[in-house]
Amino acid sequence: MPQGPLGVVIIGETGVGKSALVNLIAGKVLVDVSAEADICTKRTTKYDITIDSMHLRVWEIVGFNQPMDDKNPADKEISVIDVDLGTIFAHDKTAAVDVVLFCMRGERTREITTKIFDSVRDMFGDQVPIVLVINHLELEKDMEEWWSRNEETLRTKKGIEGDGHVCVTGLLDHRNYKQSQEAVLAQLRVHYEARGNKTLESIVLTYFGRLGHKKNLKEMLKKRYKIDQSTARRLVEALSPTNC
Repeated sequence: MPQGPLGVVIIGETGVGKSALVNLIAGKVLVDVSAEADICTKRTTKYDITIDSMHLRVWEIVGFNQPMDDKNPADKEISVIDVDLGTIFAHDKTAAVDVVLFCMRGERTREITTKIFDSVRDMFGDQVPIVLVINHLELEKDMEEWWSRNEETLRTKKGIEGDGHVCVTGLLDHRNYKQSQEAVLAQLRVHYEARGNKTLESIVLTYFGRLGHKKNLKEMLKKRYKIDQSTARRLVEALSPTNC
């Protein structure tokens, strides 16, 4: 039997409702998402949640920045998105990542959403499942209707395709809140028994190993992924002793 909690990473651009998704999974308020609260998460945050006999370790990744400009095309070969993975490494060097929840708004898909998804898919896509979480569907009578209308466009025109999807609302008092929670938990349950097979470190090493040698890789890990000096050095040495 697998040991440890299911490693869940919640990713998405700023303002898509990642904190509300944390609350939805937990079935209670762990994060203040009121109008008075800050508009976005300030740092990557860990939540240990037990629900429906499942033990979850949920990482809410700080909202993505805008893409880098076009002045450094060589940098864009690696990543156009800054994202804080360093907090996870600092907390647990063997942190498991079993499923990625890619959170997006149920509205017209913006270019930044597509770029963020491309970045997430490049790193995680063939290593752990990515589940699309379509949020802010409060105005939909039947939330799955949104998916029926938009799935083909997302897949064929935007290149956004996951290993599963859920359509949700994060509003606590909404009539579809319970349905939303059950849908998300059902997706997590699918991956629960197979948990613990991938660590964030193995995912990062596989990703950058595919890219081959990149100049200034250590500095890029520190700047783009907020990874501390010693961890960045260790990762670079694991890829190739000559890169450091």
